[in-house]
Amino acid sequence: MNTRVAGAMSVALIWGHAATAQSALLLRHEPVQDLRVRTVFQTVTRIDGVERVVEAADLGVMSGVALAGLEGDLVWHLAYDSLIIRTREAIGEWSEFSVPGAESVWAQVHLDDRQRVSGVLHGEPVAGITGLVGVLTGMPDLALPEGSLLAGETWSSKITTEPLGVISTVGSVPELPAVAVLSQLTLDSIVVRANDTLGYVSVWGRVQPTSIVTINGEHPSRLTLSGTLSGNLVWSTGWSLFVSGARRMSLRMERGAAGVQSEKEIITVVKTTRHQIRP
Repeated sequence: MNTRVAGAMSVALIWGHAATAQSALLLRHEPVQDLRVRTVFQTVTRIDGVERVVEAADLGVMSGVALAGLEGDLVWHLAYDSLIIRTREAIGEWSEFSVPGAESVWAQVHLDDRQRVSGVLHGEPVAGITGLVGVLTGMPDLALPEGSLLAGETWSSKITTEPLGVISTVGSVPELPAVAVLSQLTLDSIVVRANDTLGYVSVWGRVQPTSIVTINGEHPSRLTLSGTLSGNLVWSTGWSLFVSGARRMSLRMERGAAGVQSEKEIITVVKTTRHQIRP
């Protein structure tokens, strides 16, 4: 195994107290060819306001390998090793089931050195499940900063995410498009190691207000979305990836009859995703 990756494996997942280094950190996605990762992830979504409380979770393991592309670039091949779903209402018992066909789901993604996606080829998608590319990059569409950062410095990125996930299969919940989140990321601290450097990053963003009209039978209704995103990530120079992280999106939906003044139905959604690379 490459020495810089081997060194990273022993330290990359440690969240302990980080001493701030004075040197700058350049976050660049430059993995070695044939680098293999195995990442565990979990997304839990809770929705409240449609006359009941519903929770759903998807838990899985993603495997990835960085391969040589046709034009000399690196292409990540991603697949689910395992995937299960859990659902429940209110505080009832969880029901658990496997996802049919999950083992055949795959994606090939081209990323530049700032993690920007230039192309994706994939097989049949699995609706409502945590996406493979977002697990690899830490957050969907998250671009790395243009230059080096000192501890305390920030950069901006526009993150796009599915607001509901597995809960989108619940009949009383309206279907929603992906939402855009204008986010600010702060490099809180840097930890320099012999073979690896870690960057601890915090994330805060606001969901761009969105208004859509939905049709329920013959009666159109207007749905207005707003919310926030917060989270933490750990970047590893040894892996050239965010090796662990957690994000929480809080979404508020107001639904009422379109074009008329009426009492609004309030729906709240809290969606939490965690991931961690396993050595």
